[in-house]
Amino acid sequence: MRPRPLIAAPDGLHPALARLTADPRYETLVVRTGESALRALYEYRPDSLILSLRLPGLDPWEVLGRVRDMSDLPIAVVDRRGPSCACCVTATAGRGPGATRSR
Repeated sequence: MRPRPLIAAPDGLHPALARLTADPRYETLVVRTGESALRALYEYRPDSLILSLRLPGLDPWEVLGRVRDMSDLPIAVVDRRGPSCACCVTATAGRGPGATRSR
């Protein structure tokens, strides 16, 4: 069975995320709003979530809180601040969030 990531991000995916959606080794679903992210968690049953802080609709931090209330799903919260800088906060079950910055 192929990994099933859910990407919750607005239009204009970061190139790295766009490559993931095209990779045949993954069964990737992309949604564009916070509400559709929560709906997809029930319907799609992903094994990980990549959540953009630029997500329209339901606040991304609210989405994160709701997911944490019902699941220990691995989540990467990302925020693209410029053409070459991405900030990433990873929220893992049972541990506090860790933060990394890549350039």
